[in-house]
Amino acid sequence: MVLAFYCAFRPAPAYSHTVNEMVATIILAFALVAVAQFWMTWWRATVGSVAASPLSDRMRAAAALEGDVVRGIDFQTMLTLYETCPSLKKDSNGLGPVRAYYRVVNGLSRMFSAIPAVSEWAQNEMATCARYAAVCVDQRMQRTRTMLAEMRSY
Repeated sequence: MVLAFYCAFRPAPAYSHTVNEMVATIILAFALVAVAQFWMTWWRATVGSVAASPLSDRMRAAAALEGDVVRGIDFQTMLTLYETCPSLKKDSNGLGPVRAYYRVVNGLSRMFSAIPAVSEWAQNEMATCARYAAVCVDQRMQRTRTMLAEMRSY
């Protein structure tokens, strides 16, 4: 027969807290990786859907684009146009995250240029970034034209 008070004062094994903390840390790490992967997938889908928007003829003329094709090397041109085109309100679709993503992908492209699959993927991603920037410039130009037309009507 075991006395009742004996179980209450029995020390816990020394490893139980360490194992519990390690399991909690592993679960937290998996959860953070899953959230980061979900966020990145969502962000890329959002950028891709904006980049799929058509460009106006004025935008193609301003960027000296031939046809509707925007390539990865056009990204710097789009950034220059974006920065020089006046903004009459705070843009919700700033190019900061896209610019950072473009730099990372460009660096990966240069590091792994010997691997054709990585190089092709990087070119596609950089073209998507350039296309996104072109759509943002087009939207900014359209807003500016609209505001100027409203100001002239007064």
